Amino acid sequence: MEFLRTLGESKLLPTMRSLESKDPHEIAEITYYYILALRILLLEDDTHEWAKGYAKKAAEWGDFKKWRANGNDLYVLLHGLSGRDHPSKTEKPYPIDLPKIHRWLKDSGRDADSEVRTQRVLMRIDFDLKMKNTSGKALRRRVLDWDDTTPRQQVATLEKIIAFFQSHASRAEILKHLKDLKKDEKEDLDETVVAPPKSFLSYLQRNKP
Repeated sequence: MEFLRTLGESKLLPTMRSLESKDPHEIAEITYYYILALRILLLEDDTHEWAKGYAKKAAEWGDFKKWRANGNDLYVLLHGLSGRDHPSKTEKPYPIDLPKIHRWLKDSGRDADSEVRTQRVLMRIDFDLKMKNTSGKALRRRVLDWDDTTPRQQVATLEKIIAFFQSHASRAEILKHLKDLKKDEKEDLDETVVAPPKSFLSYLQRNKP
């Protein structure tokens, strides 16, 4: 009965025991990448509705203080950062602003998030989760400027985030949607016809048979 009570919906962390087995630093890093990935999916037309529903579900209970059997991956990860279900009970929780993240998720779930608030949230979690990985910081900057990046840069960013999940969280619910998005973006990129440079066209004009 105890196992059933702690069995959850999350594919990544389906039980309290699986959450307890994770090092707090590992939970923090996966959470960081999860939020970056969710931000990308919220911005893309093909994945927006799924991402909006996912954000809404993660914010459904108002806080992340209790284990929820029907919590999704992101809810469980944020719950884990509170330190409440760490086996040692001595681990200090990360000084992360969970209410701010909850507001962002709630607003994202009803298309009411603002660009300014999103930027503040992403920059804040970088600091709160003590991210020292320079690659992760570079990805955060790329995600913040997503609409201004080239399709090739977007594909490269998706590939790096996907590689992280495949290495550290291969059962993550978000991974399939990232892969599908990358596939679509890559197909669009491959179909792009690149015009010859003007210098080459001039050369052809000058050397007509």
